Amino acid sequence: MPIEGLLLDFGSVVLRSAFELRARAEANLGLPSGSLDWAGPFDPTTDPLWRSFQAGVMTEREYWAERARLVGAQSGRPDMKILEFLQSFYDPPSDDLFYPEAVATIMAARAADVSVVFLTNDLKCFMSRDWRDSMRVSSLADAIVDAADSGVLKPDRRAFEAGRAALDLPFEAVLFVDDQPANIAGAEAVGLQVHHFNVTAAAASWATIRAAF
Repeated sequence: MPIEGLLLDFGSVVLRSAFELRARAEANLGLPSGSLDWAGPFDPTTDPLWRSFQAGVMTEREYWAERARLVGAQSGRPDMKILEFLQSFYDPPSDDLFYPEAVATIMAARAADVSVVFLTNDLKCFMSRDWRDSMRVSSLADAIVDAADSGVLKPDRRAFEAGRAALDLPFEAVLFVDDQPANIAGAEAVGLQVHHFNVTAAAASWATIRAAF
């Protein structure tokens, strides 16, 4: 069936992965270069916590909470929370924090009357309102569905239903894009078309998405 809508994860799909911005966080936190020596999907051998997350031992939110705790202790901020921690990767706001291929593809989709909705689990938990407003996140998509509002997170079927409802399209007419295998499996189970985003080859993944419509 032709693609009439894109249902996109936001972090590590539209917004650059934090793993690519570790040098920026080190500078913001006053840490020596190379202090953040874990690389998630870019080199799972460096990151036992990432391997635990991928194995289902912890959730993504738990992964980042533990990273915040460890880096907080490392940087003399023992009470550091996820929001403060992740802001250190993404401050100051700048356009280069988005994958350029993501922005180009979203603009091309909307010009072709393909609707675009972000379906994110934790945008409000991970990024401040001021940051979101300064980055004009809402201007990129027709709607943002943040599962943090309802507490029903991907890969729960209800999260995908909320995204589908925002698009006002049948599941089979929608391409869902996410970097996490569990979310891709959940999307397939409800009948969405899917693309498993490869954050280590973002440009190639976006080329595939663009070719789909």
